[in-house]
Amino acid sequence: MKVPEDKKSMGIYKSPESYIDTLYRLWLAVTFNDGHNALTPKCSAITNSSRNTPCGSTLKSRQNFKGKQCRNRNCSGMQPDHIFSCDDEKHHFHLCPSCFSKRQSQLLGSAQQNGSNK
Repeated sequence: MKVPEDKKSMGIYKSPESYIDTLYRLWLAVTFNDGHNALTPKCSAITNSSRNTPCGSTLKSRQNFKGKQCRNRNCSGMQPDHIFSCDDEKHHFHLCPSCFSKRQSQLLGSAQQNGSNK
């Protein structure tokens, strides 16, 4: 850690407390991002045909789409005002908001015996 008292480095942080505060905010942001990604449905388009590996990118909400329909077999087929899709335009895996929510609930799972109920 380089603080202003260190004459050679000219200091990056104003104090050790400033360094810890920056580290804490970064840690919080990374934790939130990892948790969000864990509970967000992923693209299941096959990217490597020899290994049958899915893409795995998180689906993002899109409002400007043309001709994209939900790829869930059990979907009612209604046209939503927006759709969730992969960043890769070549992947044709899309979910309507209803199917996205159902898939997200499956990732969350049900309450467990030792889980918090507060």
